[in-house]
Amino acid sequence: MEMSGLWGGLYRICEWIYRFTITNLLWFVCSIPFLFIILMSINAMSLEDLGPFYSSLILLAIAAPFTVFPANGGLFSVVRKWNMGEEDVPIVKTFFRGYKSNYLQSVMGGILFVLLLGLFVINYQFYSAMDNAMQLLSIVFLFLIAVLGVAVYYYTCLMVHVHMKTLTLLKNAFFLTIGRPLTSLMIALINFIGIYFSVFIYQVLIMLVTASFLGYATFYLFYRMFSKIQEQAEKAKEEELETANQ
Repeated sequence: MEMSGLWGGLYRICEWIYRFTITNLLWFVCSIPFLFIILMSINAMSLEDLGPFYSSLILLAIAAPFTVFPANGGLFSVVRKWNMGEEDVPIVKTFFRGYKSNYLQSVMGGILFVLLLGLFVINYQFYSAMDNAMQLLSIVFLFLIAVLGVAVYYYTCLMVHVHMKTLTLLKNAFFLTIGRPLTSLMIALINFIGIYFSVFIYQVLIMLVTASFLGYATFYLFYRMFSKIQEQAEKAKEEELETANQ
């Protein structure tokens, strides 16, 4: 029997805290190599000797496609179910099913995104070091880095929601990032605020709810936008059929 009133509300809150925490812990465990390297890079950071720090960044670039990206595939498989009304799905089973089924595309997409990020960062540093008008180009590459960050979220959402080839997913991810600026801006702001709050204020949230909550919010925005696109496409198709039958 489902509880109602105050106790029912408290039960629902505790239930969602449990869901977010378990999902986040699964993501955290699958991302441990990447997170461990981040910790190493922070400890190795020194203004006098940046060599160890740069070495850690290279290790991060190598580890990310094989750890964080597949973990995101598992996490977004779970939050997708929640956003579609399937709140009582088995979390562990759904997570690892999504992790396994999307692993190859997660790795391939991760490699492509890491290569693009490296290219953009190198160009940003190159042009920002100039003393002439060419320095303005650094702003362009800074913008491209931001676009790339949002495109990663779109890529993951599309990967767990529709069946497409990797390059098609990548193309559509960038298309949505540029073509839907309001949703992209909201995704960027929510994730920036959430990550900043977790890293610099309450670090314990990284282990408990940060990834799962941000994943849920991101997929919510994506799913709402994607549903509208589908409705518009279906409406346009119906109008074409009506016109053809006249």
